[in-house]
Amino acid sequence: MNIKSLLAFAACALMFVACGDDVTEVNEIHQDGMAVLEAGLELSKQKCDSANVGEMLFVMDSSEAFICDGESWQTLKGADGKDGEKGADGVKGAKGADGKDGKNGDNGEAGKSAYEIAKENGFEGTEAEWLESMKGPFIQDKRDGKIYKTVKIGDQVWMAENLNYSVKPDEQSWCGGGSDKAEGDCSVYGRLYTWAAAMDSVAAFSNDGKGCGYGAKCDPSGTVRGICPEGWHLPSKDEWNALITAVGGTDVAGKNLKADSDLWTQEDGISNDDSYGFSALPAGDRYYNGSFSYAGYIAFFWSASEDGSNRAYGMNLYCSYEYAGLDDDDKNYAFSVRCLKD
Repeated sequence: MNIKSLLAFAACALMFVACGDDVTEVNEIHQDGMAVLEAGLELSKQKCDSANVGEMLFVMDSSEAFICDGESWQTLKGADGKDGEKGADGVKGAKGADGKDGKNGDNGEAGKSAYEIAKENGFEGTEAEWLESMKGPFIQDKRDGKIYKTVKIGDQVWMAENLNYSVKPDEQSWCGGGSDKAEGDCSVYGRLYTWAAAMDSVAAFSNDGKGCGYGAKCDPSGTVRGICPEGWHLPSKDEWNALITAVGGTDVAGKNLKADSDLWTQEDGISNDDSYGFSALPAGDRYYNGSFSYAGYIAFFWSASEDGSNRAYGMNLYCSYEYAGLDDDDKNYAFSVRCLKD
């Protein structure tokens, strides 16, 4: 048997050794002709020549088998394989180019008004009705876009500010709060109107007060819109009296309707509580001769009820009294207007 055949035979024999440290299995191999040595040092003492070619030994301390090739003991342990070559590093990817600046966006469409959005969500009323339904509440005069606070007192809903709609021609209304020949401040006091202008005698907005003015007895019946916004009207004498009753009666109505404001001249012992939010301000009046007076002292409000061809009723408040009442005045005077909801 040549050495190549011996090595092949030895490899097959070693298949019976699991890890080389199982003595029982080694003993089984020994019984088939493989000698067992305790230590590798004993291997040099073992005979190996032509007489025992092919003889095998197993060394326990190194768990290694040997075979005699006729000259020396050759290990049957395979040589360690060479380390595999290290793989080449991958090529690093190139950095991506910077992105281009984005284009400016197109201008957005004009935003919808809150009222338009409300309509899209089911609101079916007018814009003025929508404004009124909002916290405040408020109404908007669609003629000029001005917005007014409102207040509910009893069963009535009133403007809580004086009307500030400019009558055309301008000779029919003036800014309240004026003195002598100088007008006051419309943004604070609203405007002052002759009774003809308050009644809309030229029928610019309705025929309710058509032809009503100084020297003409028109004795209107029913509700008169007058100079007020759509859905509102100039209160009658009876409607003013209903307000006075709702706020406690004549003796205290002035105290409860006047604004708690330094614009009122302060009188000892007189209080302005504005208990119901009517917030009346002392805009004074304008005489037919063109002079303004009583700003800071008196608030006059026209009614739609006349007292003859030259006089009509108005509700009066005074800085020096806590009462309120209605008196008749010359239709050519200019007073404030408060509108009442239809």
